[in-house]
Amino acid sequence: MSSTDPILDISFDKPVYYPGDNMKLTVSVDTKRPLNARSVMFRCRGFRNRTVSFLNKYGIAWICKDGKNELPVGRLEQKFQFELGKDCPPTYKDGKIIYKVRLEIDQPWSRPLFIEKEFKMVHKLADQKMSQVMTYTSSPRFDALFSNGQPTFKVTMPKFTLYPGETTEFKLEVENHSSSTVKKIYAELEAEPFPLYHIYGNTKAKGKMHVLVAPYSTQKFTIPFTIPTDLTASFHTCGSSLKYTMKFGLVTDSWLTTDPALALVVSIGELESEEKKDEALKTPPPPPYTA
Repeated sequence: MSSTDPILDISFDKPVYYPGDNMKLTVSVDTKRPLNARSVMFRCRGFRNRTVSFLNKYGIAWICKDGKNELPVGRLEQKFQFELGKDCPPTYKDGKIIYKVRLEIDQPWSRPLFIEKEFKMVHKLADQKMSQVMTYTSSPRFDALFSNGQPTFKVTMPKFTLYPGETTEFKLEVENHSSSTVKKIYAELEAEPFPLYHIYGNTKAKGKMHVLVAPYSTQKFTIPFTIPTDLTASFHTCGSSLKYTMKFGLVTDSWLTTDPALALVVSIGELESEEKKDEALKTPPPPPYTA
């Protein structure tokens, strides 16, 4: 890029957007010499895998007049405002749901000059309030039979809406009815997108604890579990969805491992942006003084 090439820029009024928000967009072009051009326009798109479109807005910042294809020297700046669709799914990079703005200079007999900037769409997820904690019981399915029974366990869930960066605690009670010793318990958080994208590593987080539950005994444990900070919130819209499942299991000293014996659907909430927090914290002005 030479010192005389035009400089294109795109700026957004917010760090993140919610479906139905008004986007205020500023586009600019700085030129140090007249530029052979027919138009300057932007396009705002949201899509999945570049085939399914959720959002398609465009605007013209400049167009040539009188057939003279020349963008004059100086700074061109235009502001646009438009409403984002109310049914737009959130940004989800693993599922290739992406939102971006492209600013382009159309040049006759030349390739267009352009820049692209992505922006983030998020969803608000209402917390699933529970009047009491819930306890679930499960019997693991082992690859072999035990002579006198097998281990079972209970999982107590404090809540079903979790947030990125949050550490929660799952309480497990292991009842060992077998002659083997339970040596490990574990929990896993898995993402389950729809449609099923070709994603490797759907397991997003793991927690485990080495234990010693003797044959024919019962013990209680607490597994701390931290939700990764970069997770996309659960959503269901526009033929796409993303849900999360907490899976629990155990391992015995005979090296008999099981598939996770208990799977519970949980919701991952969206952290409120700093801008939204600031708006919520603003104190309303006092009423006008009247004599």
